[in-house]
Order: sequence, then C-alpha cells, then structure tokens
Amino acid sequence: MLAALLLAAAVPHAAAKEQVEPGETVLDLVVERLGAMSTSFETRGLLAVTVIRFDTADSASFRGAEQFKSASVVKALWVAAALAHSGVEATEPVSAPALYGSSNSAAGRAMDLAGGIDEVNGYAHGLGLADTTAYEWEFDRDRRSVSYPGPMRGLNLTTTDDLAGFWAMVGYGWALGLEERAALLQWTVGPKASGEGSRLIARLPETVGAMTSFKMGWLPTGREYELKEDEVGWNGEPGGTTVIFDAGAVSAGAGIVRIPGGASYAIAVAAYDGRDWSRMTSWVEYVSCIVYSVLAEDPIDCVRSRDPSGIAERRAVPTGELEAVRSRHGLLTASGWAVDPDAWWRPSPVAITVDGVRIAAAGAFPTGVDDLFAPEFSRTVAFEAEPGFHEVCAVALNDGVGEDTPIGCRLVSF
Repeated sequence: MLAALLLAAAVPHAAAKEQVEPGETVLDLVVERLGAMSTSFETRGLLAVTVIRFDTADSASFRGAEQFKSASVVKALWVAAALAHSGVEATEPVSAPALYGSSNSAAGRAMDLAGGIDEVNGYAHGLGLADTTAYEWEFDRDRRSVSYPGPMRGLNLTTTDDLAGFWAMVGYGWALGLEERAALLQWTVGPKASGEGSRLIARLPETVGAMTSFKMGWLPTGREYELKEDEVGWNGEPGGTTVIFDAGAVSAGAGIVRIPGGASYAIAVAAYDGRDWSRMTSWVEYVSCIVYSVLAEDPIDCVRSRDPSGIAERRAVPTGELEAVRSRHGLLTASGWAVDPDAWWRPSPVAITVDGVRIAAAGAFPTGVDDLFAPEFSRTVAFEAEPGFHEVCAVALNDGVGEDTPIGCRLVSF
C-alpha cells in the first residue's frame, strides 16, 4: 500500500526516507495511494484510475484492466471512429450533440458514420483497446454487433486502461490524422452541458478545465429502465416491466489534461458498480484533482465538505525526522523532513518544541516531484534560554483527524 511507501509511522524514521523503490515514480505512488484510500468506498462502489504522462511516458493504474459498463464515456471513441471513416465535414453535425450534450441518438449516428457498430469495434481493437467493445446500441434503431455478440445484451464494456490509452494515442497523434485529431480535441474541450458531464474537471482550476479535452459517462442510481420482452429483471420482473436501478451505477471520465507551462497527461477515472451516487461522483472529482495537484505541483485543496469520510477525514499517519538542531547568537534552527500523505502537495505541518513547550511551526514543502516523499523543513527563530542543555523536539502534525507523530529530539546547549 502506498501509505507504507509514503513513510508510514511503523517504519523506523532513519530508514523511512529510503522506502521509494528504484524505478518507482511519483505517479505510481499517487495512484497506488488513491487506490488504497478507496477501500473505504468499496461497499458502495469500486474505483479505477489510469494516468499516462506525455512528457515521460510514465503510466500508472489502479484496477485499470477491470471491465465496467462504459456508459457514455466511450462516445468520444465512437466519434473518433466516425472521423477516421467519414472525415471532419461529415462527422461535425453529430459532434456537439454527441460530445457536449451526450445525446444517445447522435452517438448512434456517429456509429453509422463509422460504418456501423462492428466497424467501431474494429477501430477500437485496431488501436489495441481489446477490452472496449460495443455490443448493442438501441437508440432510434437497433444496432447489434455480429462479430462481438458480447456477454449479455446492452452491456457495453471498457476499462480505464483502454480509455486513458485511447486519449494518449489521440494526444500523440496515433489515433487520427492531423485534421481529425484537431477536430476531436476541439469538440471535446471544456465544460459540458451538465454537471454530470463535467465531473472530471469539477475541482480543477477553471482555466485548466477550460483547456481539458474529455468525455464523461454516467448511469446514476434511481434511473428507470424498461425491460425488453425477452429480459428478466434482477428480482425476477417480467419483460416489459419498468424497473428502477438501485445498484450498478457508473460515473466515468477520460481525457487529456493540459498543465499550464508544463506537460499534458491522459487520465481515466471511473467509479462503478455502485449504489451511492454522491460518493461515486465525489471520488471521480477528488481523484482527478489530486492527480492534477501533484503532477502540476500546484497545492490546491481537493476536499469538499460533502465528501465521504474516506476522503474528508484524512487519517493517514505523518512521519519524518528531525535531522539537525543548532543554537547560536540567540537563534535556534531546527531542520529535517516530514510528510503527511494527506497533505499531498501542500506543506506538511511541523511543530518545534523546547523542553515540551511549543515555540514555532514549520512547513515541510515539496520543491519538486522527487521531494514529494520526504519534503524538507528548516525553521530559525529567535529564542533565549537559561544556559545549559535543553531538549528540542519536532512533531509532524496530522493534516486531518489522525494522530500527530513525534519525529525526534536533540539536546542542545544554549
């Protein structure tokens, strides 16, 4: 678990700073920790996330290969297939309703412009997206795959690995020609027609969201569905019955986030197989925000008051080490490193005490992504004391509701 890799208190302080494995990246650790945090959510849904950096080609995923109902998040892929088959001019009339408004009818017409549902599947699989398949689309007319009959009718599937991989290939220029690529990126940029359609950028800086090309998909709990004549409901309802879904919800988003003055990255986040809609959407928004905050080195606050406890309570254990203390000419300087995994890119707070009395606070602030694991602090304060030895200690303060962690003491002569 990433909490351990990010210097859990159970690891001795002297060794904790060396817990990052060779070849492991910041992206690996961030995604792994987000996955570890999400276990508090698993009775109400599951989380999957995949991120691919364009500058380094580093990638990381959590449950990235697990399939889930794709909902509308794959409509960008369908429009790309239409662009590849029919070109920009023919596809443009369906672009806004399919991508901005998430119209199911327009998405079906995009399939037709791609040459049909099996041509869409052929396009996806030709890009290496082996776990993304459209089996049926029944809007305006019934479209059923012949080549890919699927595990059950109407259950179109994808993964976050495939979704992030698709957007990475768009970004690199491998999925489409230059004109078609430019059109897709423009048609998908910025906020969408509804709040559900904009979850991926909801907690990003407004200017960043306006530059993000992406598509969301959502199947909320409480939605109604009329069973086909040959279908039987989960509770034995006969065909033709209208049922209300109380489980199996999906909130998923994928696209390309552009960091101002920095690199871009492809990201796919999905909360799926769930029954608590507000928790699911909170996780999608939070994960996207944290990934941006770390990769952009931008300490934005990603937590909202409505968030579930797994996000809002921030119970990770801070750790660190007081490495040096010196006293000279009435000035006391304490330095070392400290990290609270819940602080992410924000400074990890540290308290400095002399003989048990708090005299100062410090912030261990990452100055680069390599320092995210063990950001350093150094605080100098004017302090006078009786001549002799005094005990100077440092405490890594918890950023949330968990326990603070003493990180060392030194005897210093005044």
